[in-house]
Amino acid sequence: MPPGAVHNMLLIEIDHIQIAAPKGCEEVARFFFGSLLKLEEIEKPEALRARGGCWFRVGSRQLHIGVEEDFRPARKAHVAFAVPKDEIEQVFVRLTMDGVPCQWDNAIDGIRRFYTSDPWGNRLEFTEPTYESISDPAGIRFRSLGFCRRRIGLRLRSSFEIKSSHRQFFSLSARFLLILLLFGGGKHHIAGTRDPWILTLTRY
Repeated sequence: MPPGAVHNMLLIEIDHIQIAAPKGCEEVARFFFGSLLKLEEIEKPEALRARGGCWFRVGSRQLHIGVEEDFRPARKAHVAFAVPKDEIEQVFVRLTMDGVPCQWDNAIDGIRRFYTSDPWGNRLEFTEPTYESISDPAGIRFRSLGFCRRRIGLRLRSSFEIKSSHRQFFSLSARFLLILLLFGGGKHHIAGTRDPWILTLTRY
């Protein structure tokens, strides 16, 4: 798939990621990911609370810390957290000052990143953003979109909704959408949802 190409996709986003941890991990998880890395804890569904662990919000995604009975740390497979370029040094210092060993990696030219481990030995990566995006001078970022079907809708969190039966909805409506974003102010991103016909515009 060529970079930046638009295709029909069955998988449109990563909803959440899970890191395994031993039983009784909750207090340590809340300190490491909550207090140290400043992630917001989110409430688990009541039906899943008895399983242990805890969940955190990472941008628009979720990080789940799940209890595994026969726990063994992941030394190779890992989660990579995107950190703004002007803050990755701060995250490195924050972790090392708290006694968490961290190591810079220079394997990719132009990308600053480092590795460490969570309190249970799972490998973690912290990196400057590496995903591709298209940004206009106003700082509006469009994520790659995988759609081109008969019926496409644009759903806004403001409950304003536009629907079209035209295949070329996005190309024909691009100017309108750009004007809408520019006058709306703030930062936005567009992402697919579970419904392949709906795109969600999020302002944050």
